Amino acid sequence: MSAMPQPIEQDTRAHVRRAVAGDDDSLDWLVDRLTPLLLAQARVRVGPTLRRVVEPHDLVQEVWAIALPKLPALREREDLDGGALVAFLARILIYRCNDLVRKHIVGKPRPEGSSLGMLARLPGRHSGAVTRAVRRETQDVVRAAIERLPADDRELVVQRGIERHPVQQIAAVTGLSENLVSQRYRRALDKLRAVLPPETLALLADG
Repeated sequence: MSAMPQPIEQDTRAHVRRAVAGDDDSLDWLVDRLTPLLLAQARVRVGPTLRRVVEPHDLVQEVWAIALPKLPALREREDLDGGALVAFLARILIYRCNDLVRKHIVGKPRPEGSSLGMLARLPGRHSGAVTRAVRRETQDVVRAAIERLPADDRELVVQRGIERHPVQQIAAVTGLSENLVSQRYRRALDKLRAVLPPETLALLADG
């Protein structure tokens, strides 16, 4: 009798735990599945002005180049799962955006090819996995589904599902009630339910 399949959430958590412990196959699995979410976040966070400085796909490559060497430090976190890893990566993306904005505002040009230079410092297998995931995402169902959402829903998916901001914080910023924020988020996920891979939907639902 074959073993029962693991619930998606447990399977993702297992990949996260193995990846931070140094398992390359699990790391490839995570890069492949989390990159579309990071690209969705980058497309929301990189506005027209910042886009003159960095393209979303370059920013996501930089995020992975910064994050991958830091993964072993997450090993002792009790709450480490797919959602926590998404939030960790999303914070790096926000910090990187803010850094680029500061440099752009004070007139310091961004060095050409910096994302490639950062990737080059990673082991070849890891840099290759990131590059393949970013390139493959151009036809990815996750990106297309999130980008088809109305702008308000798309922003909410990024805020709540990817960046993991608390409902209370989103409500305070938007002026909406906490109940309305939660309802709108559930409705946004319902719109994505038919098209997103189950493991991606599970990551967003954790928000």
